[in-house]
Amino acid sequence: TMKKVSSLAIIGPGLLGGSLALACQDTLDVRVWGRSAEKLAPLEAHNFNLVSQDLGAVISGADLIILAVPVPYMKELAQQLVEAGLTEDQLITDVGSVKAVLTNELQPTLGEKGYAFIGSHPMAGSEEQGFQAARADLFQNAPCIVTPDEFTKEEDLATLLSFWQSLGSHTHILSPEDHDAIISRVSHIPHILSSVCAGVALKDPENAQYAGGGLRDTSRVASGDPQLWTGILRENTEAVLPHLEEAISRLTEYRDALKGNSEEALTELLSEDKDARDHLRR
Repeated sequence: TMKKVSSLAIIGPGLLGGSLALACQDTLDVRVWGRSAEKLAPLEAHNFNLVSQDLGAVISGADLIILAVPVPYMKELAQQLVEAGLTEDQLITDVGSVKAVLTNELQPTLGEKGYAFIGSHPMAGSEEQGFQAARADLFQNAPCIVTPDEFTKEEDLATLLSFWQSLGSHTHILSPEDHDAIISRVSHIPHILSSVCAGVALKDPENAQYAGGGLRDTSRVASGDPQLWTGILRENTEAVLPHLEEAISRLTEYRDALKGNSEEALTELLSEDKDARDHLRR
């Protein structure tokens, strides 16, 4: 039996938390917690059921609680949820971009004590941060990876998958470890390469006026918040490093093909990488 989510507590009013609140406000009882009145001020114009700094009030009776704060704060918040009156029939998830470290940090407070936590990672976001960038359709057609572990109950997993699907997301199930290995490849390495691209291409800012759409596309994610990305890359370093080595050796192959004046080698590299890109259905 799957429990239907009718009441949602969102912990953190940033881009993802805010977008969740906007996406659910017409169908669910939505309450949002924020650390400060200042962070919550932009939400006052919307008629969410509750916008408060009182964690107990926000989570009271909620079927689903979503941690939408930066990953480094989640462990402390999990402890605060327990102290604020969390019950065993409430389901907790998050929207963080690393999963193995996070699950290992949260489950001693949650899963091992009989509370239900299952990680989620909606692959939705933007270079912009904060509630002002939030939009109700952010999760529409986005992949969302859900990472059950040994504490997960089938019915809770079904509830969570159904919740993300109701927002228009395509759900996938991975173990926390597989999630980190795959996401380091498809999200974290691209971020580093995009940053390198921006840094080299625009070393002289004057050159921006000569750039076409190619540079804009390739370097777009380099505009992301450096603090946020420092956190993401540090939390997933173990998975990122081998793939970074792979990127370095790929660049070396391009260098060798050019140095060796080998048209054939260059065409082969470009063809292989084009074939890989053509798998991206958008």
